[in-house]
Formats: sequence, C-alpha cells, structure tokens
Amino acid sequence: MPRCETGRLYTTKVVIPIYHFSDIHYSILQLLAECGWVSQPLLELTGYSYTYRSRCLKMLLDSGFIRKRGQGRSKAYALTAGGRKVLAGYNTQRYRKEILNASQKLTRHPERDILRGDVAAILSFAGFSVHPDDKPALPAPIPLLPSASEPDAWRALLCEEEWVAYPCEADQKRYHQRNTAIGCYYDAVALKEKMPEGSEGVNYSRACGVLVTPSHLLTVYHSRDVAMMLRMTGERNFQSFLFSGRAFIGYRPEKRTALVFGNDFTAAVHVIESHISGRGISHSAPVRSDKQKKNDVTMKGGGEPLRPGNLGNPTFYLPLWPESLSLLRMMQHPFWQEWMVSQVAREVFHLEAERWCFEQDGYIVYILAVLNLTQIDAALRTIRDQPGGRFRILCFYWQEPFFRELLEPYLSGREIWITRLPEDYISLLLRHLSTFWRNAVENDSRTDFSTT
Repeated sequence: MPRCETGRLYTTKVVIPIYHFSDIHYSILQLLAECGWVSQPLLELTGYSYTYRSRCLKMLLDSGFIRKRGQGRSKAYALTAGGRKVLAGYNTQRYRKEILNASQKLTRHPERDILRGDVAAILSFAGFSVHPDDKPALPAPIPLLPSASEPDAWRALLCEEEWVAYPCEADQKRYHQRNTAIGCYYDAVALKEKMPEGSEGVNYSRACGVLVTPSHLLTVYHSRDVAMMLRMTGERNFQSFLFSGRAFIGYRPEKRTALVFGNDFTAAVHVIESHISGRGISHSAPVRSDKQKKNDVTMKGGGEPLRPGNLGNPTFYLPLWPESLSLLRMMQHPFWQEWMVSQVAREVFHLEAERWCFEQDGYIVYILAVLNLTQIDAALRTIRDQPGGRFRILCFYWQEPFFRELLEPYLSGREIWITRLPEDYISLLLRHLSTFWRNAVENDSRTDFSTT
C-alpha cells in the first residue's frame, strides 16, 4: 500500500465511469450488431438530429463501445468487444453469444462489409427483418403464394407474424418477428455458409444478400457510384444456390430479379448510358463527351459490367437516400409495382390500365417512378431512336434530376416533358396500399427510429 511522507497509509479512489444510455445509444449499438459496419450517411436515417447523433457517436467512440473507419462522409462504424458486452447486458436473449459471434463475422473485411452493412441498414429502416431472431433460420420457408385474385389469402399470409418482447430483460421493446421468409433480408455471409463444399466459384458473386418480398426474391447489390464489374459465373452460381432448395424451402420464383443500391443516382446513369452506347451507336445517337466516356467505369479484374438485365428482370435501382424508404416499404406488399402504375395511370391520365408505357394525346407516356432499370433502358432506347418524337416521363420529385441527366443528350429534335408527382404522393400511395393489404396503416418494425 502506498504511503505518504509522514509514513501514514493512504488509499486511492478508483473511479468507475457510469454511462447513461438513452434510446439513441442502444439503437445505434443494435443497428451495428445487426448490420456490421454502417456508414455515416446511413446513420443519418435514424431520424435523430445531427447534434444529438454526433454527441452520441462521440460518447460511444470515447468509451470504446464502437470503432471508426474513414473520415468525413466516408466514416463508418462497427461494434467493439465492449459494445457487444453492453448489448449482452441490455438483452441477454436477443444478443446471446452466437448472435454476437455472427455479427462479428460481418466486420472482417471493412471495404466490402461497409457496402453490405449499408444495404442491411436501409432495409432494416424500411421495415424488413434483419436480426436472426426476427426471421426464420436458413433454409427458410417461402409458402406457395396465392394469385392476385385471392386478396384474403394474401392477407392471411401477411399476418403470419407477431410482435414479441423478451421477458426479464432491461430491453422491453417489442420486435416484429416473421414466421416465413417473406419480408426478410438474409446477408450473403450467412447464405454462403449454407453452401455445400466445392462451391468456391460462388465467392466471385458481388451480392450483398437476398431480400424476400411477396412479389420477388431479389438478389441485392451495392454499386456505389460506378457500374460495377461482374463475374457472371459467380452470379449464376449464387442464383442457382438460391433456387436449389438449400437456401429457401417451398416456393421459388420462375425468374431472376435484382435490387441494386448506389450512393446516389450516379451508378444508375453509368449503367444506362454504358448499356445504350455498348450496343453500337446508331445514326441518331448523340456524340458522347470525353467526360461521359471517362465515367463509363472499368474495374480491375475484368468481367462484365452491370447492365439493366444481366442480374435479373426486373432490376430495380435505389439510391441510399431517405426518399427511397417509401419505395422500399411498398415492396413489402404484393403486386406493388403493378398497383402503383395503375394508380398513377388512373389518377393522372384517367386510364384504367396497369401499363407503364402507353400513348395519349400524341405523346408516348412512360411511368418510371418505380425505378425499374429494364424499363428505363427500354424507354431511353425508344426516345433515342425516334427523332421528332413526343414523350412524357412521370417520376417522383427526388428522381427528376436523374431523368434529366439521362434525357439531356436526346433533347434536340424531340419534345420531352418530365412530370413530377407531388411530394406527398408516394406517402399517400403507401398508406392506401398498406390499408388494402393489412386493413390498417402498417407500423415500422424499428419503432424506436423516427423515420417517416
């Protein structure tokens, strides 16, 4: 024991820090446990203010509960051993050892894992089940789906879920748990662990994971701000595994479909422009500038560039923006794309049809608000090949800059109008769709986040 100058014993006071956690602290820790690495822009989707969120992140960093990679807008965060310990104390059942071990596997390769983590995060915000307790284990059941003429059967299927709390835990939130794979997202890391030996070729797949919706089984990708290069053998092997019965039991869709995310619309512009120019330049095609040619991405290692149809048809594209959440939430419902197109045709054009392309008043009209790359590519090709044509594009307000950039090379000699749907229109569509299928406005599964 240390002594003072007079020879008398003295004691030192050990200060044990006391952390005052609020909802935002636990929400961020839980998000990182489910997704692995999550970037700064995706954490902004939590809905908390910049000041409050920044103060919380600093406290978690300084306390050693999370770690950081990158600077500025490129910053991303992941759990540390200390953060996992906090969650284990907060909810021992939900964050038991095997769950936290699985979470740790999502952070081993930061450059790739940040892409996967951001995809999982935005899908979690949109109400899809990401945590292992909230979805069936692999191989997960997908029931035989009813037809469009059986809405009551669909409603019964969509009700195969429940809200559950964990007894005797400090965490008393209620969590949305599904009994089938519909409405669930499965990370590629977990899926590849279920693959048989000798499936090494599938490691070339760029897939982040798989999203199961009532309408599609979507292979999900993150293309950042480029048209990513693909080794199609790996993508085909991954798709074959998904349809083999080892990943999902029961119903399997007849065709491949995909959902591609990007940091913004830059990747989608590259995909469409490079695809159109790659088919050969016709006499009516515009001359491409040096900047456009430079933006046609090439990546080391070769392969085939992402195109509107080589990952599946349809291939949907969404930027990692708050505005994308409404479209993602619509994907939780059956026949959402056909329903949305028919609503727009009826309310804007007084036309009873589910067609995304039709003629009216001398214009060729395209309803492209669903951001189906296959349809956008087809529309651009028609516009390119019809000098003197008259066209009208319908989209949501936040999509307008994307379509203006795509259409700019074709403005000469053509009459092209872009019609923006009202800012609150997609929220109204989502409310009507949710009411029809569930007889009530649907609650988000992540109730502690204030996204709208």
